[in-house]
Amino acid sequence: MTTIFQNPAQQIMTMEERINKELNKDAAEEILAYAEIKTEQKYQQIFNILVKRVDRINEIYTTETNSKQQYLERMQQFLNITNPAYLSDELKRTLFFSEIEREYKQIYEFFSKTDYGKVFLRYKFDSKALKSMQGGILADVHLIQKSLENYASVYAEHIKVMKGIKDSAGAKIAFRIGTKVVGSLLLGPLGSIAGGALAKAITNDNNAIVHSYSQVLNAWSEYLEKLDEFLLNLKLRYNHILLTLVGGLFVRVSQDLNVFDVGINSCNRQVVLNTFC
Repeated sequence: MTTIFQNPAQQIMTMEERINKELNKDAAEEILAYAEIKTEQKYQQIFNILVKRVDRINEIYTTETNSKQQYLERMQQFLNITNPAYLSDELKRTLFFSEIEREYKQIYEFFSKTDYGKVFLRYKFDSKALKSMQGGILADVHLIQKSLENYASVYAEHIKVMKGIKDSAGAKIAFRIGTKVVGSLLLGPLGSIAGGALAKAITNDNNAIVHSYSQVLNAWSEYLEKLDEFLLNLKLRYNHILLTLVGGLFVRVSQDLNVFDVGINSCNRQVVLNTFC
């Protein structure tokens, strides 16, 4: 089923052309607006969850780093916020699309009770098919997982470096190493943290820390680029699946109704039928 999402932008254009061709202008506009509004709502829902992490990161680096201790404290804060364990958990909770099946069933059940409702009954998707289509939205989630795994590996190596330095040098700052802390950050349209200030206050004796931390930041940036790309594609796929389910439903019903010289003039909470004879 994931093959239907290989080129979502092109498939959206094809589906929109089909809807505009087969349906009355008002009905077509209502369906296209429905898909666009619902897609934007879902995207903003995901975006708003992730952007909270960005605010926390930005709060850390609003000013220059002026001392070694401040450098270490800010680094620890950054690592706490971007811990990959909680990041993975948050993505699993966020990238969930059960509302698609629920809303499709509400639309289908409503219109199947209207005039010519029996025509709608011909085109019902079962739960298995709907869940398979929802899974297609995450067709390339493995790219995020691979990037996150890479970040987690670099992150773990940095923790080892810091722990080794702390144990050998008796560092004054208590570097707390937790198994699970909070983690998530979205850059791209949101901006980025101040990179230049990160290494200014560290002394030459601690180049190992600077080097290790820079690798963490690089791996994190690479992950964020993949996440940004994934979310933009997810938005396209989400729009496409709504057009396929809802728009496709009305297109097929309209084609059947044309046999009786009947057309759909509106889809806004009721089917407004127009007899052409």
